[in-house]
Amino acid sequence: MYITHTSSHPSIHHHTHPDIAYGQGQWVVVWSSDDNLKGGKNSDLNIQLSTSQNGQNWTQPKLLINDVLLNTGNDYTPSIATDGNKNWAVAWSSTVPEIKAYNATFSIKDDLDLLIARSEDNAKTWKDLKPLNRNAETDSPGYYSGGADKTKAEGDWAPRIATDGKLWVVAWTGNSRVISVAGSGCPINQTQSRMHFQHTDDITFNASNQWLGPYCEGLDTANLEPGIAADGEG
Repeated sequence: MYITHTSSHPSIHHHTHPDIAYGQGQWVVVWSSDDNLKGGKNSDLNIQLSTSQNGQNWTQPKLLINDVLLNTGNDYTPSIATDGNKNWAVAWSSTVPEIKAYNATFSIKDDLDLLIARSEDNAKTWKDLKPLNRNAETDSPGYYSGGADKTKAEGDWAPRIATDGKLWVVAWTGNSRVISVAGSGCPINQTQSRMHFQHTDDITFNASNQWLGPYCEGLDTANLEPGIAADGEG
């Protein structure tokens, strides 16, 4: 958190959960912020990014995705990864109730669900905003206050994404009661938060592409906020 000044009145901005990645000579950092980038403050949190060629001089922050629907909810905990071949992806958790993509409307209700966007020009432009967790439209919604406290929310949060250049894997914390995916290993009425994960070998979101999962890992005790990494060798 830092303080900036607009006119004669201080405005307190919140910048949280930064994540950084490097590839093809490019550093990219993403974070969650309520800064409207015009010296004022938004009522919601959005994902912003900045890039650098040398890690010292950084571009001015900008919105990852400029979509009006993202102003209907808060966007948290972004994670960024690149395959080193100019392809990048950012995954994050959101309370946005609805997303339009591919001439379709995705209703993701009022719980926390995951969103994803990608770049294929070394993080210059971003596209293909869509729900990430495959059960976003079918998992059970729960109470969400709309404030900064997400602990009461039922859903999916804190995604971490990684790739070895071929396979993309995302892991996150979930406590959705209904997964509705055969073979997921997730109990129908789970009472504890578990580590969930999905994977795909095609991040381009072609019509034939499909994420596999979500699958569940973890015992009956709570499992929170996983991390994930790839060695580049599978």
